[in-house]
Amino acid sequence: MTGEDHEKSHGIRFNAVSPGPVDTPLYSKLGIEDPAEQAAVLEGISAGIPLGRMGLPEEVAEAVVYLASDASAFAVGQDLILDGGSTVL
Repeated sequence: MTGEDHEKSHGIRFNAVSPGPVDTPLYSKLGIEDPAEQAAVLEGISAGIPLGRMGLPEEVAEAVVYLASDASAFAVGQDLILDGGSTVL
């Protein structure tokens, strides 16, 4: 059975979402107590991203919803990289 036949017979598709830095509470758990120092770390991370900002949780969620929807029915074996352009540098 080919991969195409397997997908047809079971309706299985496999895709992935690979986010880069996302603005979540995780970054407040870095052990940096000083808010100004925390902000400087986040600014440094953002400065290294071509779009100049970290991703938003909503943007990752929208990508997951897209891959789970019928709109992506022809996408199989894809890795949707959400990193603000970092991997293209």
